[in-house]
Amino acid sequence: MSAPHAGSGAEWSHDGAQAPADAEFVRSLHEGSDQLAAGDVPAARRALERAVELRPKDPKARGLLGLCYFKLGLLDEADGLYAGLVRENPFDVTLHVNLGLVQIKSGRHDAAIRTLEIATGLAPEHRRAQNYLGLAYAQSGNPVKAREAFLRAGSAAQVLEMDRLIAEANGAKRTQTAPFLGALPQEPPPPEGHEAPQGAQSLAEFTRATRLFWPRGSPFAVDEGGVAIDFSAGIFTRVDGLVAARGDTGWIPLRKRFAGRVIDRPFGSGARQMWHATGGGQLLVSSHLDGKGRCFTAIRLEEDAYLVEERLFAFEESIDAENGRVPGRGLDLPLVRLRGDGHLLVVSERALRSEPIFGNESLRVPLSGLVGWTGPLTPRLLAMFDGPEGTWVELTGQGDVLLLG
Repeated sequence: MSAPHAGSGAEWSHDGAQAPADAEFVRSLHEGSDQLAAGDVPAARRALERAVELRPKDPKARGLLGLCYFKLGLLDEADGLYAGLVRENPFDVTLHVNLGLVQIKSGRHDAAIRTLEIATGLAPEHRRAQNYLGLAYAQSGNPVKAREAFLRAGSAAQVLEMDRLIAEANGAKRTQTAPFLGALPQEPPPPEGHEAPQGAQSLAEFTRATRLFWPRGSPFAVDEGGVAIDFSAGIFTRVDGLVAARGDTGWIPLRKRFAGRVIDRPFGSGARQMWHATGGGQLLVSSHLDGKGRCFTAIRLEEDAYLVEERLFAFEESIDAENGRVPGRGLDLPLVRLRGDGHLLVVSERALRSEPIFGNESLRVPLSGLVGWTGPLTPRLLAMFDGPEGTWVELTGQGDVLLLG
């Protein structure tokens, strides 16, 4: 059976076949995507506007159309599209990053800072988001905040430039300089699944581009490929996913601590044993393990925190760790209480987010999605017999809960 003519206006579906409007949407979306990749932005715009007309809520069509508007200098139109997508998908980091870049290009630096701070809050390890946040701060005249963001992004050259501007502002060298523009990309990253072809890099270019820049004062340098751990004396860490090590490091298996004393129980087991690495060195740990990806988040400890034991990957010697558990019916939740001043490393399947609890309220979260918390919160394990299946954790009090995003 042949399909009705596309201009007939008939809506139909039979045995999974597409209605003409659906078929036209797919054609317009693919046509616009192909033309965008080929560099014919005006033609891509026309095709994608037709796709959005047919499906006004489709996120991929709107994302690609926003990219067209950006390339054509139609920043107000691009801003409107990305702002709408962010409202509908508030936990999508890429959308926040795209909107922030549009706001930077529009000269709306305060708006860009707000947008990109949300992005980095959702995914602190997102280097592009941190870099754009640094650009927004730099262009708004705040080199101190810009330097912090560039440091987290691993942008060594931008950090040095901010050091120069800070020194000038402090009177070390007073010269008239142009506003900092930085390495502003020419376009936002395209929606997932739409990748522009790239030329091959030389080996020297590749090694320079993939080399980690060490955050000042932190033993952990995190990027998309994993984490590098740098320690001058000792550190506590797991080693699952370890791909390279530098230095003459000694290894002592860590035992758990209860009520202030060490007990004869290992902290972790098998490949997930926690070790006391001594002697100094550097460790390179992959974000890919057993065919699955994982996410590392480096955190500076400023107040007591409780983490689910399996989420804690590494911590400095200056941090005091004590093991505990939340008892439940047939299931206990192993925890680690962390105190002191230092850095720790969290491992998770996805990026982290936080959720506040105010005024002795209660918050329930799936056990599988809990990472930890700060503040005086009382945990309780419970089964949701009258709701979603599985074990949940109820936290009551006042504080902040770390969750999987």
